[in-house]
Amino acid sequence: PSFFSIAKNIFLIKKIVKAHNIGIIHSHFADRNIHLAVSGAIWNNKNVDYIVHVHSEPKKRSAFYDRLAMFFTNATLYITVSESIENSLSITGRKAITLPNAVDFSRLDFTDRTVKKESYISSPEQKTA
Repeated sequence: PSFFSIAKNIFLIKKIVKAHNIGIIHSHFADRNIHLAVSGAIWNNKNVDYIVHVHSEPKKRSAFYDRLAMFFTNATLYITVSESIENSLSITGRKAITLPNAVDFSRLDFTDRTVKKESYISSPEQKTA
């Protein structure tokens, strides 16, 4: 994405935030271009909190672009899924917390070959509840 597309997104986000009186922006799986656009749109706007959910380190680009993005991208809070990502954000002065993914994959491993497939979908208890 070019500088012009990021600038266009800044003005679009700013317009939406103002029109709908938005107080919180949350991004999930967003790349640095989105972060730059949101950060630019709410620059010096103390009424909007920007929360970023981070699953991994951002994809590396040129050193110049990475430094520029890190300088301008400043969320109110970064929610990470691992302590290593939290630590790397904290080193750069970002406020970050770790909340591990809450998916319990063990519950997805249940298969009982003696039970008909339809009973997994709807059981008599579910119909009466």
